[in-house]
Parts: sequence; structure tokens; C-alpha cells
Amino acid sequence: MQNDAQIVFNAIFRFLLFSAFIAGMFGIMYVDIAVFHDQVKEISLTEISQETFLGLIVAIFVYLAVSKPLQRGFYELVAGFYAALLIRELDALFDYVWHGFWVYPAVAVSLMAIALAHHYKGSVLNGFAEFCQSKAYIIMVCGLVTLLIFSRLFGMGDFWKLVLSDGYVRIAKNIAEEGTELLGYGFIFIASSKYLLAQIGWNIDVAQAQTQRLQNYTNLSKNNS
Repeated sequence: MQNDAQIVFNAIFRFLLFSAFIAGMFGIMYVDIAVFHDQVKEISLTEISQETFLGLIVAIFVYLAVSKPLQRGFYELVAGFYAALLIRELDALFDYVWHGFWVYPAVAVSLMAIALAHHYKGSVLNGFAEFCQSKAYIIMVCGLVTLLIFSRLFGMGDFWKLVLSDGYVRIAKNIAEEGTELLGYGFIFIASSKYLLAQIGWNIDVAQAQTQRLQNYTNLSKNNS
């Protein structure tokens, strides 16, 4: 059983780890602006990072759908939802076919996910209920709210025209919108990873290992004194 010092140490370690992750996302945007001078357009490190997060999130839920049949229908719906978002993020690539073509593969993937979930419909509600009780749920909700609501409102061109007035430049809007989208995807990736680790029974996390080292060091110090 953990003592107070171990609990506090775990909390501080997680805070520092999470802070480093968030700072890394800011670093991605900084490199886009300061090094690549690409103004965070369709082809940028920020966009590629968003797509990478989405690809990993889809892979996580596809893996869960294959390995956890009791919740398979729910995982297939989640994987389909994020796969559709990934296709939307890759719209510049699909525009080589014709402008707006991304809608067709996105709809196809969504319908496929719904059809698969319907085939395992008995596992949809069960899987959703289990996920809602997990520690990852609230992180996922924060990510989705950041992505689907806050980033859209914060990235409105009219809002930034009011803020900057005659000094308005589009790059300000791009940074605001794409930056908050990246933050949202980061939260969702953290939630998905945390949930995956819990589902596969990975019960000893990095913080606990660090706590054990601290305990060993404390015991060693006591023995030497």
C-alpha cells in the first residue's frame, strides 16, 4: 500500500510527464513558424502530427476491437469515427482526385464501421458503458470538446479580425485553430493510450516504477545512517 510520499511523488511525476508532452506540442508549432516558415498550412509539421495522432488512435481501437470481443462493436464505432476524422485531415491528398473527394471515403469508412458495429450490436452499449467508467473517459471528453468545439470557435476568422483589427493576418487564425486542434488530438491520444494499457492489463506504470526506486533509495539511506 502506498504511503503519502509515494502518492505525492506519483502525482508530481505524472504532472511533469504530461507537461513535457504538452510543451512538445507547442514545440511542433514553433518549429513550423520559426524554422519551416510554412504558416501551418496543409503540409506542415503540425498537420502531420495531427494525422499521426489520429493514425495511432485508430490503430489502438482496431487492436482493441480484434482482441476484446465483448466490447467489439463499440471499439469498431470509435475506430471508424477517428478514421473518418483522419480522412478529413488528409483532404489535401484526396483533392488530387478532385476537390472535396475526401467525403466519399469518409462516408464509406463510417458506413463500414456502423455495419460492423451492428453485426456485434450486443457489445456496443456494454463497451460504451465500460469506457465511460474508465479513467480515460474524462480525458477523451476534454480532447473531443477541445477539438470539435473550442478549436472551431477559437479559430474563427471573424473573431481574430476583431482581436487584431487592421493588423489581422491569417497566420494568427491558423495558429489558433491548428494549435488547439493539435492539443485536442493530444488529449485523445493520451486517453486512448491510457485505456489501451488498462485493457491489456499493464498495471505497473512508469510512475509506480519510479516510486519503487524512491522507496529503495529511502530504505538504503536509512540503512546507511
